[in-house]
Amino acid sequence: MLARRGGSMISPSACNCRVAVYNVHNQSIARNLPLSSMAMEGHQKGHAAIRTMITFPKPGAYTVVLAGQAKDKSFAPFELKFPITVRP
Repeated sequence: MLARRGGSMISPSACNCRVAVYNVHNQSIARNLPLSSMAMEGHQKGHAAIRTMITFPKPGAYTVVLAGQAKDKSFAPFELKFPITVRP
């Protein structure tokens, strides 16, 4: 789920979001992965999470980057980086 400071939710439909994956050498292995949203169990109707599918080519260290900006400029652009270790 995306949220503003203070906790108010940002609808996935209000965000131009992109996901990219980089290997340990900072080389892009996937860009502009298709995104979808899914309802969050136990949350208010309309609160949704952003999701995508990633198949890593081999075990190792990767960085998944979620970047986005508001379609209506109601929040500042952001970039979130998640270190991932893929085990055999």
